[in-house]
Amino acid sequence: MLFGASVILHRLLTYRTSLTYSLSLAVGMTTGVLLVIYAHIQLGESTFHQIVFALIMLTSAFMTARTITKTYKDEDEKWQMRKLGMFALGLFTKI
Repeated sequence: MLFGASVILHRLLTYRTSLTYSLSLAVGMTTGVLLVIYAHIQLGESTFHQIVFALIMLTSAFMTARTITKTYKDEDEKWQMRKLGMFALGLFTKI
């Protein structure tokens, strides 16, 4: 779950950025996620794992909203994208 969520966050953070920045961030995020997974497995600590996952998801939600605001100029398109985002959030919270 952490890897999947971090891939989405990476894409949002590197939207319209250079390849060098994207690769450096990918290496840093992968290292961070691996450390969290290692701590989760070796220490049996699930709270930190859950907190990191929640932070990744919240950051992704805010970055998505910011990207929608910057990318779409038409209010109808913005509303459609926000509805899609709310639908996805609803699906996520039902799981």
